[in-house]
Amino acid sequence: MIAETSTRGVTGTSGFETHSFGIKSHNLSHIIDIIQNRLYSNKPLAIIREYATNGLDANRMAGRGDLPVRITLPSRFEQTIRIRDFGMGLDKKEMIDIFISYGESSKRNTNEAIGTLGIGSKAAFSYTDNYIVVSYKGGSKTSYNCVLDETNCGKLITLNTEPTDEADGIEIVVNVKSDDINSFRDYTNTFFKHCPRMKLMVLKSW
Repeated sequence: MIAETSTRGVTGTSGFETHSFGIKSHNLSHIIDIIQNRLYSNKPLAIIREYATNGLDANRMAGRGDLPVRITLPSRFEQTIRIRDFGMGLDKKEMIDIFISYGESSKRNTNEAIGTLGIGSKAAFSYTDNYIVVSYKGGSKTSYNCVLDETNCGKLITLNTEPTDEADGIEIVVNVKSDDINSFRDYTNTFFKHCPRMKLMVLKSW
């Protein structure tokens, strides 16, 4: 989504020393703390909302807006929630440059996308210390582990790459605590009941 910005005219006197605002690398753990503990009041709902809307954006940007995002709900037999889009997928460079970079977004030059802040792809860190991202692209399937390390900044670990005949796209896999299984199921149904324009395929594993 193209974010609204304003142009500010600053009047100053020449000769003053100036410095630019920025983020130091040692403060990244503080940004993670905000995502983990302060940004999302309802963490299961945040995971559902952020990755489902990211998936819808990915489908649209790939020209596949008619396809639904596929969500496999957790159960007592399979305690994971899986959110799969059918966008273009990401190669390793795109994973590094976009997916794991805080504040980085590929959606700022279009109003066809919902997201723009570059934070939603890290929403699972609000709930867990690690989650899996599977990228399907060009006949290859690459699995990554996104994990918070001892510095609390997060690392992307490439697990394996193998050939596949599955369609391009991204799948997010998050382990769900036993006590939260029903919450994830209920919040998914509630969220999409109030968003009828969103195309969604919900799979329930019992």
